[in-house]
Amino acid sequence: MAMSDRLLRAWYAGHPLLKLLSPLECLYRKVVERKRARFIAGEGEIYRAPVPLVVVGNITVGGTGKTPLILWLIEHCQRNGLRVGVVSRGYGARPPQLPWRVSAEHSARIAGDEPLLIVQRTGVPLMIDPDRSRAVQALLASEPL
Repeated sequence: MAMSDRLLRAWYAGHPLLKLLSPLECLYRKVVERKRARFIAGEGEIYRAPVPLVVVGNITVGGTGKTPLILWLIEHCQRNGLRVGVVSRGYGARPPQLPWRVSAEHSARIAGDEPLLIVQRTGVPLMIDPDRSRAVQALLASEPL
């Protein structure tokens, strides 16, 4: 069993050794609280896209149904005549540069398996970049939506 699978299983089972991570939890909580306070205070740069955005995600990784939901949303929007683009952090992708526009011909190694699946199944323009606002800007610059 892969290390990530063991950690995930331990996390959901509430394994006693997870108590060793509590100092990291405190640090993470402080960082998130500070970031949230800055956001509420209007500090820092906030990108506001000129088009409507729907964000699908949560703190849980893997197996929560995000990709099937995204596919359903895309297909629903397309059936109703809406133009759709997708932005992904590109987990597992190794593109030569960022942001990176995913093509159906790319390999999963370059594009990431889920972004590649989305493009191959739906044909929508999809940009990957861990900096999501930069990815949105690049997508809109390359594709009128």
